[in-house]
Amino acid sequence: LPTAELDVDLEEYTDICLGLLDIPVSKSRIQSLHCFFSLYREFKSSQHFKNLATEKRDNIDRMEL
Repeated sequence: LPTAELDVDLEEYTDICLGLLDIPVSKSRIQSLHCFFSLYREFKSSQHFKNLATEKRDNIDRMEL
């Protein structure tokens, strides 16, 4: 996602974030943002991504050749 340092207003920033994830903006951005945050929640709670984070954390302090 783009950083908050972009010189755009909130509506444009929202459109950029939604566009990156190919989430359509209908009449209201509220519905699209709901979809955006629901998708984020699902990824955050996904067992697959939790396993990847755990593996990454376990390998941080050791060097593998």
